[in-house]
Amino acid sequence: MVVDAFTVELDKIPIRSDGPIELALADSTVTVQRFILAAEDSNLSIGGSMNLQGDRPLNLYAKGHLNVALLRALDSDITSYGTTDADVTVRGTLANPIMTGRVVVAHAGFSLTDLPAALGEVNGTMVFNQNRLEIERLTGRVGGGQVNFSGYITYGKTIGFDLSAKGTDIRFRYGGVSVTADQSLRLNGTLQGSTVSGEITITRFAQIPSPEVPTAFASQSAEVLNPNSPLNNMRLDVRIVSAPELTLQTSLAKLSGDADLRLRGTAMRPALLGRINIAEGDINLNGTKFHLDRGDVTFANPVRIDPIFDIEATTRVRDFDITIGLHGTMERLTATYRSDPPLSSDDIIALLAFGRTQQEGALSGPSTNLGESAGGLVLGQAINQAVSNRVSKLFGVSSIRINPSVGGADNNPSARLTVEQQVSNNVTLTYITNLTQSAQQVIQFEYNINTQFSLQGIRDENGVVSFVLLIRARKR
Repeated sequence: MVVDAFTVELDKIPIRSDGPIELALADSTVTVQRFILAAEDSNLSIGGSMNLQGDRPLNLYAKGHLNVALLRALDSDITSYGTTDADVTVRGTLANPIMTGRVVVAHAGFSLTDLPAALGEVNGTMVFNQNRLEIERLTGRVGGGQVNFSGYITYGKTIGFDLSAKGTDIRFRYGGVSVTADQSLRLNGTLQGSTVSGEITITRFAQIPSPEVPTAFASQSAEVLNPNSPLNNMRLDVRIVSAPELTLQTSLAKLSGDADLRLRGTAMRPALLGRINIAEGDINLNGTKFHLDRGDVTFANPVRIDPIFDIEATTRVRDFDITIGLHGTMERLTATYRSDPPLSSDDIIALLAFGRTQQEGALSGPSTNLGESAGGLVLGQAINQAVSNRVSKLFGVSSIRINPSVGGADNNPSARLTVEQQVSNNVTLTYITNLTQSAQQVIQFEYNINTQFSLQGIRDENGVVSFVLLIRARKR
């Protein structure tokens, strides 16, 4: 029997015969004399025979070259590239085929829309061993890190798998954060239900780009999930730990601590359980530098990622040591304020926002009211953001702030320019000048000796030089 031409379309991918298809039937045995299929830089040649009597014994072979980009026919969310070459022999019976042979993968890559990282530069060899495809050697790169794969895939009435991956320096980007980690993961199960287990050790953490604090911790907007995605059936049971004294550094904060979390739920609806401990650090809020004395972020919601904050931070404004606490979830976050010498919460907020207490603001004259002060604060935030994004990149300074003031006690408008440079991990230089009075300049030097002691050197606007030793201690 000869078929001159054969054409079929699979998900808009045309598959055709390369030349005529030639089959022969004799003594209840079908012999494939010529059968070559072609599609988008891919070809498959099939030959051999199958007996139609009894158990229907097989004696077939297949050789082919596959363009991996054709995998999009299985799922439109898959993006892939690269090539595979296969040489496979099929014996046994139709009910129990026995496959032997080899598949060579070269410069292949895979990505899925719902996953935060892609797999690239996949190279290696897999072998067919009866009813399963075993990984002989397979390597790739994920997020710039090297990954080694092992395990097997079974086939027959259903497709199953037991695959393991070990990688180093793998970078994931998700929700505005960049995480670099070492991992040891295992994926086993079937397409109808699978589990990802193992351990991930975070070695580096950063934000890209660094947003303001409220948006950094804001809940992600609800997305419409694809009910047919295989990720719905992929259960998660992964432990996430951090390297000792992991450091998080952004344009707003520099923190160190450790994490011990458990990633649960599904790949489409992940949930976190566990705790992040903040040992120490500094964070800049509205141009004010706060030192975090302690901090815990707890994840206890088994349904969704919902952090619970218990954080305290201190700063010094003029002669006041101020402590701010943040407690609760993002939906029910409460703030506490205290100071030494004692001030009311309203005075602390005014001191942080405007640089003076409510009583001092009232004494500054009728031209300085809350609306004008708030307008100056908003103006200062806008100027600070624009200046810091551009000028700091040119000159390398850590922070630039311009604090406008509508009027002081003498009813004269003024503005202060503050330039802060982080010289090293424990040395900070600060220069403050009044833009309307060039003689008023303040230079401050701060050296963090360790987590308990800091030394400050200050030259004030009158030219007086002073030194202050700060001692931090926890009270139980």
